Amino acid sequence: HNAFPLQVTRGAKLAAEIWSVTRDTKPPRLKLLGARLDGEGWRVRGVVTDSTAVRVTVAGVSARVSGAVLEVRLPASAPREVEVVAVDLAGNEARVTWRLSP
Repeated sequence: HNAFPLQVTRGAKLAAEIWSVTRDTKPPRLKLLGARLDGEGWRVRGVVTDSTAVRVTVAGVSARVSGAVLEVRLPASAPREVEVVAVDLAGNEARVTWRLSP
């Protein structure tokens, strides 16, 4: 925790408060739930956990994140090993490689 004083003036009034801030230095955590090959390509699902909102890409394609579950569709021609990148609001980044197998 980092604490810092904050003073705000509005006209002649002065208000002071002490705010406590927690610095986020931990990257998101990623886990593959499964990959399935169907007529539309790969359906890849996983879990991403972090204390803030997270942006995730799989093989460069933006994943849809709902709660902690991420999902993305990739073409059938996608490489069998894909890089997954998750970035939280503080800019912390996690990179993992997932192997796709039907």
